[in-house]
Amino acid sequence: MNGRTMVVAVGADNALHRWDLTTQEPIGAPMTGHTDRIQTLGTATVAGRAIAVTGSDDATTRVWDLASGHQIGDPITGHHLQMVTETAGTPVAVTASEDGIRVWDLTLATR
Repeated sequence: MNGRTMVVAVGADNALHRWDLTTQEPIGAPMTGHTDRIQTLGTATVAGRAIAVTGSDDATTRVWDLASGHQIGDPITGHHLQMVTETAGTPVAVTASEDGIRVWDLTLATR
């Protein structure tokens, strides 16, 4: 991100945090929106844009722009377990809950 090397982590505060690995300082404010514990975190680059995808016990999956620190679009609701992967060259989030598994095209979520 803009020549920075960062680490992304979740905290007990239900927020996503970015840290600059060179300076060991936080980058911006924590990214908030989840109302319960974040269980999963994945990262990807979509069309040159660094994103993070989080899944929470609040039954939402959220997509975050790591450069701006803002959520992208509305939360994906109903599922709380997720992973980020690639299928046929397309970055996707795979979510799961008691009602099954869904695959979300991250190129559509980040527009």
